[in-house]
Amino acid sequence: MQSIISTNELPELPKKIKKTEAKITPRVMEWLKKNYPFSVAVEIKVTKENSIPRSAVKPHQLKALLAVKSKAGLSYKIPDTGKTRLPFDTFVMKKTPAYVVACFIKNNKCLAIPPEKWEGAKPNTNCTFSIPL
Repeated sequence: MQSIISTNELPELPKKIKKTEAKITPRVMEWLKKNYPFSVAVEIKVTKENSIPRSAVKPHQLKALLAVKSKAGLSYKIPDTGKTRLPFDTFVMKKTPAYVVACFIKNNKCLAIPPEKWEGAKPNTNCTFSIPL
């Protein structure tokens, strides 16, 4: 029997989000909420250039995206900083769609690419679906 992958196995993430990514992330999340029919896990990468390298998505991020797609799943404890109200304490995701969402500012679009197919991205990379910016 497979066990659920816990986020205790993942490294600490940076505390600051990049400004460009911070502006795009809510737009991507809103589009997914309105247009995508299922729960979904995403890692969003944003560029003003014409490509995003494979290395932009770190190994622990790919591991987590692949875990949520699996039967074993992934559990995550939302950090409680005491500064804001949280919707709940934790969640478990199993057999859930997951994507690297590669956003190209110059092209006004984002591409949803399955983590198992992530090799970096360009504006014409094959994707499962695209999100307009």
